[in-house]
Amino acid sequence: MSRWRAAGIHLCISVAVATFFILAMLLLWYPPPYFLLMGGTMLLVLIAGCDVVLGPLLTLIVFKTGKKSLPFDLATIAFLQAVALTYGLYTMFAARPVYTVFAADRFEVTAANEIPVGELSRASPEFSSLPLAGPRLVGALLPANSDERLGIAMRSMVGGPDIKAMPRLYVPYQSVKPIVISRLRSLDDLEKKNPATRATLLAKLHDAALVDRAGYLPLVGRFRSMVAVVDRQSGDIDTIVDLDPW
Repeated sequence: MSRWRAAGIHLCISVAVATFFILAMLLLWYPPPYFLLMGGTMLLVLIAGCDVVLGPLLTLIVFKTGKKSLPFDLATIAFLQAVALTYGLYTMFAARPVYTVFAADRFEVTAANEIPVGELSRASPEFSSLPLAGPRLVGALLPANSDERLGIAMRSMVGGPDIKAMPRLYVPYQSVKPIVISRLRSLDDLEKKNPATRATLLAKLHDAALVDRAGYLPLVGRFRSMVAVVDRQSGDIDTIVDLDPW
């Protein structure tokens, strides 16, 4: 077997393995559009580069029919690929979105590694563990105590956890719907900044009639923001659109 054929076979195997794990990751941990919101593209490129490109390239370099150390060389390459893939998947798992939190006047996406372990132990049983299959929609309310509110604000200013990363302050989304509805912004305002808004919304809304009774709020991710379109009657998010909310 030539080294080119060996590298080609290795490439096909690597692509198949990487595709399986990446698709599973996207469907389970990063349902659309959270992959874009959380900036997963760069890490995905890194995973694909290490696993799909580097492995077959090393095979191309070391492969030689009859070489005594060839089985060891190939096993070492496969091991390094497995380590790189495992590390990449673990990193994606740790950074996965676990909660979409309504706080004040916007929705914010919270990643698993943004929530301190101590916060989970202080949360109610309903929010004491992190979701594994996509982010859960919740609300967050500041504590009634003014000193505690000030402490949260001060800590967030110096890099500490913000309200969105404090499960002890979470409440079911149902209980904050009246606040959500009261904070909704007009789609007309959005259209002034994004002229193609109406056509984009009509293509995304589950019910076209909703365009006349919906409002929007910013949905803020780690690397970008989008528009969450909310029904003014029910307070439910109908769809998320990749438009600038600001």
